[in-house]
Amino acid sequence: DGIRDYKVTGVQTCALPIFGDISIQSGLQRGDISGEDYVAGMVANVFGDLAVDDVRARGSITGEAYVAGAIGNIFGDSSVTSTSHQGSLTGIDYVAGLVANAFGDISFDTSSQNGDIHGDDFVAGLAAFSFGDISIADSFANSKIESTSYSGGLVGYGGDISISRSYFMG
Repeated sequence: DGIRDYKVTGVQTCALPIFGDISIQSGLQRGDISGEDYVAGMVANVFGDLAVDDVRARGSITGEAYVAGAIGNIFGDSSVTSTSHQGSLTGIDYVAGLVANAFGDISFDTSSQNGDIHGDDFVAGLAAFSFGDISIADSFANSKIESTSYSGGLVGYGGDISISRSYFMG
């Protein structure tokens, strides 16, 4: 089972799949998280659109696949604004500071990752993989990234990618 049409004010980590659109606003999540697949600081798996605004996650996150500081996997479009993760991320595939995997478009605005990121394939500072387009504005990743393939300071792999006033420092 899962949760449908979910709005969170203040943050909690949600390991259940969420079916429907979700909005996460203003909060702080602290603590280390570990698991196998779909391990994330905020939401592990979403089947719908997602908007995240003014959220901070802190702590190390460890898993195998779909490991992220904010969102593990999303089957919709996502908007990530004024959101950050601070801490290390370790996984095998699809490991990223904010979004590990997306089947829709992703937009980042004034968002960041601070901390080292380790994985094998599809590893990046903000978004590891997206079937859709990725737009990044006024965002950054301050990370040491270790990967064997499809890695990038901000994006590992995506459709059309637009980056403005953003940077990677590692």
